[in-house]
Formats: sequence, structure tokens, C-alpha cells
Amino acid sequence: MSHEKAEKQILSIDIVYHINAKQAALSDEILHTIDYASVRENLIHFLNDHRFNLIETLAERCADFLLTRFKMSWLQLSITKPSIFDDADGAGIIIERTSS
Repeated sequence: MSHEKAEKQILSIDIVYHINAKQAALSDEILHTIDYASVRENLIHFLNDHRFNLIETLAERCADFLLTRFKMSWLQLSITKPSIFDDADGAGIIIERTSS
């Protein structure tokens, strides 16, 4: 839809990721895990610096960025455009990726 390109879109992004949590569990220190506040902050900066025409492209680029930036071995990324249609809660995509 052409109006979507003219204005920033509201997105809901959910991330589930896998890490080896043993060290963090033993130490109970955030230094030994992925700080999800840092994930959020980095992703916001990434999104503010880039533009995408398709939600599929957005999902792939976000996944690549997160897997590269953080030590995630696997992630599931869900991106939804809430309230984009009057008769639906939203439209979106879910992808799963592994680090290479």
C-alpha cells in the first residue's frame, strides 16, 4: 500500500532466541548472557537507520543483524503491523533463522 511508504509504520516485534545459558545461570550475572534491553536498543537504532519496502525484507535483515550482533545460535522473529486493517488485529510474518 502506497501510504505505508510515506509514513513510519507501527510494528510489534517479538524475538525468541537460543543461547547457552549455563554460564549465566551459574554466575547469575548479566555479563554472561544477552541483555534483552541491549537487543531492544540496538534493534531500534537499526530500524531507525534503514528503510524497507516489504515486511519480509525487514524480517530477514533484522534476523541477520541480531544473529551477527549478538551471540544467538537461533532466533524466531515475529513482526506484526497491528491494526493495519479494520477487520483484523494485524498482519505479519514469523521467521526462524540459525547463525552460520
